[in-house]
Amino acid sequence: ADDRQAAGMQADLQHTGIDWCGSIYYISYIDNLTGGNMAISIYTTPTCTFCKKAKDYFRTNHVPFTEYNVAQDTRKADEMMRKSGQMGVPVIDINGKVIIGFNLPEIERALHRA
Repeated sequence: ADDRQAAGMQADLQHTGIDWCGSIYYISYIDNLTGGNMAISIYTTPTCTFCKKAKDYFRTNHVPFTEYNVAQDTRKADEMMRKSGQMGVPVIDINGKVIIGFNLPEIERALHRA
């Protein structure tokens, strides 16, 4: 989030009585906006470095997600192909917004819109 977005989030959070502590509360802000109804799926393989970075990002920020190992689950691999049109991982689906790769600005935009 840029500085203006962060300032807006901080103001919104202060209005709700939540202390501002950076990105961890950014997710609380998103959760407040969406009523807690974020649906996040991440399609991964065990050896993918960027898959690990994406999962670490979500875990660090307390964002729940469902992981699908497309190296083991051919149905989920087919689903990923239908959604993204390609076989590279990670593929992240945030409430229907499909993001190919660990693209942090796109992930944060999708979370903000969720």
